[in-house]
Amino acid sequence: MTKNTILIVDDEDNLRLSMEQRLELEGFRVLAAADGGAALALARKHKPDLILSDIMMPVLDGYGLLAQLRENPDTASIPVIFLTAKTDRQDQRLGMGMGADDYITKPVSKEELLAAVRTRLARKQVQADLLNQRLCQNHQEITRVLPHELLTPLTGILSVAELIETTNRTRPLEEIQELGKLLRLSAERMHRTLNQILLYTELLKVNAFPEQPTALRESFIFSLYVRQAAEAAAASWNRPTDLELDIQPVTCDIPVPHLQALLAELIDNAFKFSKAGTKVVVRLGLGHGRPLLTVVDQGRGMTAQQVRELAGFHQIDRQYYEQQGLGLGLQIVHLVAHVYQAHLELVPRPEGGLTASVAFAPNPAQG
Repeated sequence: MTKNTILIVDDEDNLRLSMEQRLELEGFRVLAAADGGAALALARKHKPDLILSDIMMPVLDGYGLLAQLRENPDTASIPVIFLTAKTDRQDQRLGMGMGADDYITKPVSKEELLAAVRTRLARKQVQADLLNQRLCQNHQEITRVLPHELLTPLTGILSVAELIETTNRTRPLEEIQELGKLLRLSAERMHRTLNQILLYTELLKVNAFPEQPTALRESFIFSLYVRQAAEAAAASWNRPTDLELDIQPVTCDIPVPHLQALLAELIDNAFKFSKAGTKVVVRLGLGHGRPLLTVVDQGRGMTAQQVRELAGFHQIDRQYYEQQGLGLGLQIVHLVAHVYQAHLELVPRPEGGLTASVAFAPNPAQG
């Protein structure tokens, strides 16, 4: 059985040696460093399963070490437990906000040390097992549905390419333009399918390892992104007059690529599952102090049971309706909402259709 590797970082020689001996007696492989700079080099080289780090150290302190670990994808998911003589709650909040997993106050008893180490390692293993299970399930579903979703547009691309290659010079320009349109639509379908799979897999990993860094987060007014996504969806379904917007300027700090994915999937679904001539209403404002996005359509909707059973790679009522896609749209919305502490609610409307709302985490910029 492979030993777990633990990196101990402390400038107190006696304490560091004592913890080394305790952990080695329990069967762990132990690495040690006297400052954050040396620890960072060891972490990048050996990828330990857990780091026990003092805070106040020369060269690079514990906070600096944690920040640099979290910035590097190769070390971002390594759990970090701070060893500190400090008991101030503000210091603890600072460390936890930066991605620390736990605090142990010095002096450290053998029982407390081993309990903290085993708890963090067990949690990491549960996360890894969950991710592997989900990826295995998704691999099976991808194997089942992906060939159709890729081969159908690929067949169209190959057919159009063959027509263009063998066309004579007298073919009317209008026909060539129509072939070009078919080629573009088929390529866009393939591009969307592959992007959905990549994003879904990325979000699964972020969900399983929330301490790992995601795309850049910064506060911004995102009404422009909502408007762009809504107008793009309406245009793609050739239904610009069916779109109704009520958008207020509020701020959000979800990374832009993930926010755009949530908006695109949620609003596109409203058009996809409703008929031309019916309204799709997109609202953005504040609800109970939180940025609130609401999308209302008059389509065929979902039952309460279908909402509960929402899962990736599963299209609702596909046996009754012909439709493209992998069934990932709402699952991507669900994962983005979960990762960034937003509340997603899907409510079937009695008169038909669906009300989808996302209450984003409160932003300090809202006051």
